Amino acid sequence: MELLHVAIAKGQMVGPHRFVMSERSVVGNREYAKHWPGRYTELVPLGRTQGSYMDPIIVESAAEPFSLEPCPPTTKLLFERIKKASLVLAALDLCPVVGPLCRQASVPVVYVSVYSFRTNLQILDATVPNPIRRLKRKCSMALFELRRRAEVRKAAGLQCNGTPTFTVYRRINPNTMLFFDSRVRPEMVVTPLELKRRVSQLFDGAPIRLLFSGRLIRIKGVEHLPRVAVELRRMKVPFRMDICGGGDLEGYLREQIRSLGLSDSVHLQGVLKFRQELVPFAKTHADLFVCPHLQ
Repeated sequence: MELLHVAIAKGQMVGPHRFVMSERSVVGNREYAKHWPGRYTELVPLGRTQGSYMDPIIVESAAEPFSLEPCPPTTKLLFERIKKASLVLAALDLCPVVGPLCRQASVPVVYVSVYSFRTNLQILDATVPNPIRRLKRKCSMALFELRRRAEVRKAAGLQCNGTPTFTVYRRINPNTMLFFDSRVRPEMVVTPLELKRRVSQLFDGAPIRLLFSGRLIRIKGVEHLPRVAVELRRMKVPFRMDICGGGDLEGYLREQIRSLGLSDSVHLQGVLKFRQELVPFAKTHADLFVCPHLQ
């Protein structure tokens, strides 16, 4: 009995059964393999470069409790691979391809959704400045949303990462599950003693320590972080801001920090490994997370 995951995030094949993938997806795959009573396989779409994720690692398929295979390059080959599975798991954005193939092969499919139609529109508004292009894209997205909802109705189930799609799609498919992809385990959470010490330091007048972590791209609102720092400085609030991550706006942030004279209080930390570096850093160097996400 095989659960076949048709992945959407691209990886690189660097040797026989060796892939460069996101550590985040590997952690998720291990959980699926732990709870699925059979074989679990992920089909990895191959790209010339690694995906946009910030936590790439080399994965040896033989060393994991799941299997990795390159995603078949044609629809015909993908259909032949799907026919061998008991259940298919796929991102909802792949539904125009995966849905018909699964019905043709008489294999049930469960989709995973992240962004709602509303969120996709917000992302479009934040990233496409040309109003004509934006309008055309919105029309295409509206048609695609109708297709997505039709596929959700036909699916065996739906996993919703967060409340936006769960609120919408649970009315369409009764077998809908809500989950939160935090990757945070109990041992990674700050202890009551650590929290008490942190609050005591603030009451004693220590600077408030602010943290942003994520991709440094426009939809995350990171261009507003220097404005937050300038306003805190104007209000004479003692603070330190650490910005963790990488992306297109890293150079912009570096220039803003320099030109606004923020070098003593705003610091770019680069990309930190989630479990080994980012979580310990957040537990010991942050009091408040700043979340300027535009959506």
